[in-house]
Amino acid sequence: MLGSYGDIVFTVSNGKVLTFDGLEKDLSARFSKQEIHLNKPVLEFIGEDLAEIKLNIKLDTSLGINPKKQLDKIEASIKNGERKVLMIGTNVFGYFAIQKISQKFNRIDNRGNLLAINIELNLMESQYDNRYSRNT
Repeated sequence: MLGSYGDIVFTVSNGKVLTFDGLEKDLSARFSKQEIHLNKPVLEFIGEDLAEIKLNIKLDTSLGINPKKQLDKIEASIKNGERKVLMIGTNVFGYFAIQKISQKFNRIDNRGNLLAINIELNLMESQYDNRYSRNT
């Protein structure tokens, strides 16, 4: 196992490849600008902002993956506002919610079945609190 995002397990094995390419992590800080009469404003550090992560994932039947099934799970996670643990190797990044998904349909057969798709997941850090998700 290379890692996981909730029930989506990133793995490379005989007959099945589900990995990500190009993980990007953005960290930022929050500041407040305090206006001072006749002087430059003073910048006040408020705290860390929520981390954001981008993952590019290829879902392809030739890699032993059912793209439609995986896509349905991801879309359900978005619609339900689910927060899940992101792990890469033994590193726990924390709880993240899918903020956005971009989809590039690569191959569809003559019956309209999805054979291959590239997706980009935009994840946003979240404290574990599923009381506002639709699944609780």
